[in-house]
Amino acid sequence: MLVTIPMNIPTHQSPALRWTCRRDLDKWIAAFRYYFPRKAHLAERVCARLSRVEHIDKLRGMLPTLATRDPSSERADKYFANRRLLMFAEDRLTMIQEFRILPDAADLFLTACPVGCSDCYIEGVRDSYYDQSLCYYADNQMPSGSVKAVIDHQYTIAKGQTLEGALPTGRIGEYLPPRMIRSLFDFLRWDFRPDLEGQDQVDAGVYVTRIGWVDDDELGSVECFAMPITAYPVWSRDEVFWSTLKQLISTRDLNMHPALVLNNRPQQLVKGSRVFTSYGYIVMRSKVVPLYATGSGLSLADTVVEATTFNAKTSVSLLDREHAALSTFWTELKLTSKQEVPDHPTFRAMPDNWMLPA
Repeated sequence: MLVTIPMNIPTHQSPALRWTCRRDLDKWIAAFRYYFPRKAHLAERVCARLSRVEHIDKLRGMLPTLATRDPSSERADKYFANRRLLMFAEDRLTMIQEFRILPDAADLFLTACPVGCSDCYIEGVRDSYYDQSLCYYADNQMPSGSVKAVIDHQYTIAKGQTLEGALPTGRIGEYLPPRMIRSLFDFLRWDFRPDLEGQDQVDAGVYVTRIGWVDDDELGSVECFAMPITAYPVWSRDEVFWSTLKQLISTRDLNMHPALVLNNRPQQLVKGSRVFTSYGYIVMRSKVVPLYATGSGLSLADTVVEATTFNAKTSVSLLDREHAALSTFWTELKLTSKQEVPDHPTFRAMPDNWMLPA
């Protein structure tokens, strides 16, 4: 079934303008082969079709080897959050209808590696391959009539990751209630002190607030923050989350102490029978990693070490056994939230094995 393009999505851009140089083009092709190994032989063809030219050689001939970038446009859209909205539906429909890549896989890849970007997000660990069973249509399967609605939803999420689109799309939600925050840290068995003064030196326009400190024997007092959003694990194009990171990097000495940032909803990483629940992120000067929650009493210092060296196939100490961390989060949310909260959380299973709030 062919699907018409949603009319609310920008569509016009010439092939030459989608890429600035052959180097960026080749990085994108390499990334496609990395994430979709079963379709690696189609990478150049996919790239040509997304660029609206008949052959990759013609596209390469249109481009210089290296780019001469416009500094002003690079500053205005540093994370490619807005440029990736151009031809948003066409790109996904091409991958879905012509190359039989499932909608979530197409969107996840085009989020990490938008057409025209210079910084394809590629994991350094081979275990980060997408789950191939969640990437492709079966031979006897056709795209359903719901593809248009799925792409519309994906576009809303992408728009919500821009600074100008966060409010209009309804992405900005509630901060976690103070009583719930206390309960989460009690579950983690961390010594939490709430911020009762609210003088957090955070710009008013940034969607983050300090909620207190965790006192750790090895790390000392570690600042804790909360956001009224949930930043997905692939956050490289998320201007809203980037604004939080930039604020912390510029106002805190993250070389001395990491900072904790809580999402307003939990997320899970599922690798076979191994389940990990994330409450947010551990922010360091040179690295940002998920804050995996466990009720085992693991100290904050040890959690930072384990999260920094995390491997989903081998990590034991960060496992969420019997979904205790998820259950605690959701139970406390139901008890304390002013909003209506369903009895159980619902998730979307993504090809990178993350379960995102539905």
